Amino acid sequence: MRQLYILIHKEFEARKPADFRAFSERIYQYQCQLYLRYGKPVVSVVIFSDEQKWQEVPPGNFTIEVAGRKYVDFNYHLIKLKNRNWREFMKYHNPLAYALMAKMELDKNQRARLKADFLSLVLRCRINPARESVLLNFIEKYVILDRGEQKVYQQLTETEEKYLEVKKMITVYEERGIEKGIEKGIEKGHLEKAREAVLEVLEVRFQNIPYQLKEKINYCINLGKLKKLHRQAIIIKSIGNLKV
Repeated sequence: MRQLYILIHKEFEARKPADFRAFSERIYQYQCQLYLRYGKPVVSVVIFSDEQKWQEVPPGNFTIEVAGRKYVDFNYHLIKLKNRNWREFMKYHNPLAYALMAKMELDKNQRARLKADFLSLVLRCRINPARESVLLNFIEKYVILDRGEQKVYQQLTETEEKYLEVKKMITVYEERGIEKGIEKGIEKGHLEKAREAVLEVLEVRFQNIPYQLKEKINYCINLGKLKKLHRQAIIIKSIGNLKV
């Protein structure tokens, strides 16, 4: 049986593009670069995690037509989390899906219970501790409860047996020091903003950012280095002069 290798190109976007055609063209360019490098079929998936619910989700495609004839018809999967119903993903038994449900449209009166449900689902998957920690932190970050909801959440985890593991997890967090976790969350937020600032300047000045360069910036965890890259991005004459 002949094996077929497929490359999955994933993009995570925190905001809606001002120009969707330009954005789709950029995704097309990334796919072309990947295909030229590896010579394998490439499937592009873009996930938007911004907090707005769009009135209309555009199709993920980019076309080039000349004199009425279509020469490029590129399609990619565009996923807008806020426009998705979290209930549809319960059937997949996938811990990543459980975490991403935190960014979907949640019932306002059920947010406390849903947060406990999502955490419980991830904990029951029995994945390795590193992945589990990432997914749990994702849910904690994006399902932020107000004071009243937090009281309901605490009551649920303390009184209902099915949330016993969630209660144990909260206890572990408390023992390690919640303050330390908050500091890390703030630091992570600063890193995300710094990465976005660098990429935004490069996009405005040079339009197209090479895929490898964008990946290096997105995976940079040194805040000081990102600040230096931001200054460079403002003054360099060519994107090739950026010293990452």
